[in-house]
Amino acid sequence: MTTLIANEFRKLRTIRGPWLLLAAGPVLVIVGVAGEVAGGADVTQPQTAIHAVAHAGVMSLLTLIFGITAVAGEYRHKTITDTYLATPRRGRVIAAKFAVYAAFAAIGVSLGALIRNLAAAIATALAWIALVEGLIGELISDLEAWLPFAGGQALSRLPGAPPTFPNGPVDCWTPATRSSSPR
Repeated sequence: MTTLIANEFRKLRTIRGPWLLLAAGPVLVIVGVAGEVAGGADVTQPQTAIHAVAHAGVMSLLTLIFGITAVAGEYRHKTITDTYLATPRRGRVIAAKFAVYAAFAAIGVSLGALIRNLAAAIATALAWIALVEGLIGELISDLEAWLPFAGGQALSRLPGAPPTFPNGPVDCWTPATRSSSPR
């Protein structure tokens, strides 16, 4: 298994696509934060910090695409054949990809393994985020916090900041949403 993981790291080192994708993330975050500052936002206010950190949510999209390209990209370029010939047990190959492409990218690895067409896998992931999670959030608001993209947004939130969802910030302590026990 360690050889498979080492091979996945070697693939990442030798192709430029993942590096360009991962380099785009910090650039987009920096541009978003710079836009906040250039727009005259008061940097001493906590709300400004919340908006600035929200730009980190773009990173979750890029890591999702990064994970999709781990498998679907190999199908697209027909390199998956060599991978499976070297290791016929496909479960071990996917497990090695999970180990290398950790966190939110692991969902992308799963999606790339299920949908082998790179463009279709990315379109499906974006449609899930834009449509399915949005509709579920509108219809069953209690379930929204447990969906993958909302979970990724929660990871990028500052401690003490209200959760953000497609409908905007939600105050968990308003009388309409207050539960009997603290969260």
